[in-house]
Amino acid sequence: MFVWKIAPALATGNTVVIKSAETTPLSALKVCEYIAQAGFPPGTVNLVSGFGKTVGSAIANHMDIDKLAFTGSTATGRFILKASAMSNLKKVTLELGGKGPVRHTLSWTLLRLLFSEDTELIVRILYFPTQT
Repeated sequence: MFVWKIAPALATGNTVVIKSAETTPLSALKVCEYIAQAGFPPGTVNLVSGFGKTVGSAIANHMDIDKLAFTGSTATGRFILKASAMSNLKKVTLELGGKGPVRHTLSWTLLRLLFSEDTELIVRILYFPTQT
């Protein structure tokens, strides 16, 4: 998701400040190493790590940041919109909601169908999904 978020900004000649997810800071650091090895000028991609309440808030309220993209919870998305309105009216792109339980349930059900030789189980899943 890191690369997916920064690619459009880099392709259009912008610099990027990205806050890594609190749970996966090392993967973002590794991607930044690859970006440096690819020859991007220093300062093109800037990684900050930390908790959303401190680092994320500083980014959302910063007057020199013109565009912010966020993926995460609806509550945090609301905070970002408010911070944008109160600072410099930066453009905001939000992808909210995350991975709901229905999506995971469907994925596991499909996996069970694909790898099952139990025809009874397949019939139960297809015709009575709430009972399996």
